[in-house]
Amino acid sequence: VALNPATGEILAMVSKPSFNPNRLEEDWDTLVNNSNSPLFNRATQGLYPPGSTAKVITAESALKERIVQPNTIFDCNGTLPLGSDYVLREAGQVAHGKVNLIQALAVSCNITFGQLALDLGRAKLAKAYERYGFDQMLPDFELPETRPQLPDFSSLTDGEVAQVGIGQGVLVTPLRMALTAAAIANNGVIMKPYIVMQITAPEGNIVEQFRPQPWLKPVSSQQAAQIKEAMVKTVSFGTGRAVRITGIQVAGKTGSAENPQGDTHAWFIGFAPAEKPEIAVAVIVENAGSGGSVAAPIARKVMAAALR
Repeated sequence: VALNPATGEILAMVSKPSFNPNRLEEDWDTLVNNSNSPLFNRATQGLYPPGSTAKVITAESALKERIVQPNTIFDCNGTLPLGSDYVLREAGQVAHGKVNLIQALAVSCNITFGQLALDLGRAKLAKAYERYGFDQMLPDFELPETRPQLPDFSSLTDGEVAQVGIGQGVLVTPLRMALTAAAIANNGVIMKPYIVMQITAPEGNIVEQFRPQPWLKPVSSQQAAQIKEAMVKTVSFGTGRAVRITGIQVAGKTGSAENPQGDTHAWFIGFAPAEKPEIAVAVIVENAGSGGSVAAPIARKVMAAALR
């Protein structure tokens, strides 16, 4: 999904495998019996764990609740024991050592964000997802949308709370993660997404004109700026280096979401140019592994084409 964060205008929406709409009648039987579900619009209806792209929400919420400052130091030794039977581990068995919040987001430190989720607690973590609209349907959106699935936060174990902090245990659509990126890009405001710009009569008269409308303001402009800085550093020296575009500052966050049905999903969310965003994107490649190596290069091509 690609959209204009300042207006909510959907610039591009792709779901694969796809189909030829000009041959829908002829191919109908084949399409409906295809196990890969090409008629299913994954962009608005597919539900996936967001993985580390959700660390943007965890980080912003921790700032909002004054649990941390951007320069707060964390010490990542690669593991976070929780209770008697669960240990949250760093991806690739690495230890990031001492990192501040900005650096932790850039290198996608699981230990930092698992701990931040625990520091936030169940009620504030739930409130964070509600602020971004994950507990409600999009207003007046033109296409069928699947509502995100949030857990019963009050019943989560400490291990499950930590998992939510790193983007596991919740299910979201790619469109919703594009809107999350757009919130940071647009100084904290999510605009209502829309596809149709205007409806005209056969003689050319404009019947209806769709105008940009704010939907939610989940984050203050100050905290949006702080998260934007971290997302810029994610691209400049962190896990999102594959999305860099010559001459354009890009902000982003990668994700590799564990998937109980198969291999890890590869994610990237971001926007560009960082200083005055014209496009926000969310890319997920099912069962493809690393967001930094698989999803980020796709996002780069989309943003580069839009800004050409």
